[in-house]
Amino acid sequence: MKKSLLSLVFSTATICLFAQQADNSLLKGQILGNNNEPLVEAEVVLKEQKSLAITDNQGRFQFSNLKNRNYTLIISQNAFQDSVTVAVDKELVDLGTIKVSFNNSSWGMAPQQNVGMPTITLEESSASPDDENMSSQSISGILSASRDPYLSAASYTFGSLRYQIRGYKRNHLEVYMNGLLMNDLASGSAFFGQWGGLNDAFRNQSTTFGLNAADEGFGGLIGLTAIDATANSQRAQTRISYARANATYRNRLMITHSTGMMKNGWALSASVSRRWANEGYIPGTSYDGYSYYLGLSKKLNAKNMLHFTTFGAPTKRGKAMPAIQEAMDLMGSHYYNPNWGYLNGEKRNARINNTFQPVFMLNYEWKPNALTFINFAAAYQNGYNGNSALDWYNAQDPRPDYYRNLPSYYLLNPAGANEAAAEMIRNEWEENPEIGQINWNRLYETNRLNTETVNGVTGLRSLYVIGEDRDDVNKYNFAATGQRIINEHVSLQFGANYIHQRTESYRKMFDLLGGDFYVNLNQ
Repeated sequence: MKKSLLSLVFSTATICLFAQQADNSLLKGQILGNNNEPLVEAEVVLKEQKSLAITDNQGRFQFSNLKNRNYTLIISQNAFQDSVTVAVDKELVDLGTIKVSFNNSSWGMAPQQNVGMPTITLEESSASPDDENMSSQSISGILSASRDPYLSAASYTFGSLRYQIRGYKRNHLEVYMNGLLMNDLASGSAFFGQWGGLNDAFRNQSTTFGLNAADEGFGGLIGLTAIDATANSQRAQTRISYARANATYRNRLMITHSTGMMKNGWALSASVSRRWANEGYIPGTSYDGYSYYLGLSKKLNAKNMLHFTTFGAPTKRGKAMPAIQEAMDLMGSHYYNPNWGYLNGEKRNARINNTFQPVFMLNYEWKPNALTFINFAAAYQNGYNGNSALDWYNAQDPRPDYYRNLPSYYLLNPAGANEAAAEMIRNEWEENPEIGQINWNRLYETNRLNTETVNGVTGLRSLYVIGEDRDDVNKYNFAATGQRIINEHVSLQFGANYIHQRTESYRKMFDLLGGDFYVNLNQ
């Protein structure tokens, strides 16, 4: 099946006129740490707004579309956290430089000891003079305003398919990267696995929850996530990390190198990683994933900058499948996975996900003055997403947990319960655990014994095969966004995004399992 989908996501030119009480203010600032160095990747939270910003490589942050009122600004990094009250009472509030001085002697102390907190001072601040006395206290995480541990654990463990915030589906979240919408047009969802394993390169992001306004786009019911993956926004570092855990994959190796903006006007950032496991915590689930990222930035002059970004994550992983309680009880495990079986002494999984959809991006930033910013972006994405599964024609169902292979089939038979047959099946499951897995040898043997002539062709006609459901994607993405602050009372924002996506969906023959050909007639 071929499907061509052409969509104009949004094309708007919006002029917003605000009086001083229109409650659409912009708050920005820069955070400096010890030795007046920029505090990179620090979390800055507006408590009342429930908004989160991550500082860039210059320690800068900003919040837009704010109401005129006093806010609690919470700055945190690692184990340190402090807050300060700021007043937003005009269209543009520039806090200037915020200095955060950590007590180095407190590093490495036990949790039960008193840990020295940072001291925050504001310079060139627009905060209210009544807020001179700043408190130094530990603030707990704000739900939906920071990287909440509950949401992080739920989204990682269950995934967006099984856990939905407020019942909204995952296509209600818009994800932007370098100003471009990353949601798939066919499903409406954004697939974070397309850049999985590149944590170091994609940390610079801001999140808007719910229906709050965002600079990058309109957002969805869940909200909007904007990722800045340009090379000049990356923290200057060389980082090598290795992690091992009992999860979907057992090992992860990541290497990242970023130069930051150099004196010659160039910035380079590159990252590669691999995640792998012969078997995850669920039996039969192998994992082999590679990831790469390359970013280049060139500062042409004070007003113009070019960015090139490319990334991809070729991944192949064995999948688990839900099982009914009866089958899990017979196998004695809640991790029972019927997708695999032994072949030549090794576990083979019939359901394999194989995906690779690389992205190439080009951005041009134009800043004619301090009040105007325009970003032109273009991207091309292609690749595939394939999911394999057993297929059969005019043959018995090969799945080990097929309902006719379970004791309950003989107990609930409308013709009458056969307790002797049910007890025999139950004993077979308990005495021979392999009966609950795919019998690959039987499938191969069945195909080798089935010689037929079809349309003048004589050979081994496969009754069992492995097919792969494929989605081949070609996607072109263009966007232009800009912001113009005319004065304290007038602000102009505009943006347009055009996406053309062509998706071809079809089934591909993956393995004939010892046969010569396969014929599947529509019954």
